[in-house]
Amino acid sequence: MQLRRRALAVGTTFFLAAATGHVMQKGETTTARMRTASLPPSNVLTAVVKTSGTIAAPKTAAPVQPVFIQVIKPNLPELPEIHPVGLGKNIVIAAVSDTGDIAGPSTLHKIETDPPVVLQTADYQDVDVDPIASLCADTLLTLGEVEPAMLQVTVSAPCHPDAVLTLRHAGLVFSAKTDRVGNYSVLVPALSAEGSVSVEFGGHETLFAAHPVAGLDNVARTGLQWLGASGFHLNAFEGGADIGSSGHISYRSPGSLAEGSFLTVLGDPSSEEPRLAEVYTASKSTQVQIIQVEAEVTENLCGRSMIGQKLNLDLGGALSIQPVAISMPPCDAVGDYVVLSFAHSQD
Repeated sequence: MQLRRRALAVGTTFFLAAATGHVMQKGETTTARMRTASLPPSNVLTAVVKTSGTIAAPKTAAPVQPVFIQVIKPNLPELPEIHPVGLGKNIVIAAVSDTGDIAGPSTLHKIETDPPVVLQTADYQDVDVDPIASLCADTLLTLGEVEPAMLQVTVSAPCHPDAVLTLRHAGLVFSAKTDRVGNYSVLVPALSAEGSVSVEFGGHETLFAAHPVAGLDNVARTGLQWLGASGFHLNAFEGGADIGSSGHISYRSPGSLAEGSFLTVLGDPSSEEPRLAEVYTASKSTQVQIIQVEAEVTENLCGRSMIGQKLNLDLGGALSIQPVAISMPPCDAVGDYVVLSFAHSQD
């Protein structure tokens, strides 16, 4: 049966805060005015003095001999005009002698350079490479067997850390998550002797493996699976047990493999749109009076219809799958439980 799915859209709004800064600059211009004041005229006193002596004539200084500086201009040869040249295969350099003459051909030095390198485009082919997958090891699915008739499923997926996976086995379907290094391990109650298992990573990669399972004729199993974090739960009452007493097997008191009868809870309810399951296992000698399916009335489920699937594996190894539907009461019944009872048959 096709399970109804809910589409969950998550909208995220990002706010971008922008800050604007204003820088104001003040400039002051100072103009200096320079004024020239007129000086008052000074009084000049001129006096004529009579003397009775003779005024000696001033002595004449010896004449200064002139110094002559001769500038000697060296006789340099005329050099040819130099023009820049590009690099070629051979470059010839002429040396200048001490006398200023250009050296003859016997003194020329020849420098050879490597030939120019021509770059050519190499031939290439388009290759579709996943940069993440190329850094990861291969994804592995390993199966083993644990009594009573349990499949040990181990997934090693280095390329899928913290990733949601969907596991399928003989009609049983549930989703889970790998850890931060891509590992996941779980015990799955076998529902077929072939032990075929598939693990899918969001449509990107699917693994297949199989491991034969023995001992299915010694156990009877009842499973329940559904879509969504909130939903159903299984209850099994063994040996005339009442609610909460010894022999009441549920997710609150699941029992253990050593006891022979137990409940296996499968799936991760924290993942988006989780697929969850519970499987009750009873040994051949266990007396089971009744099995119940319960659903809690919550604010998210009140007034709605819940749909799931019930799986039944008898002692002969025959597997049957039936739909389960519950119409939840109105929201004034929040906190109550809706219970469906099924008579348990191991044959």
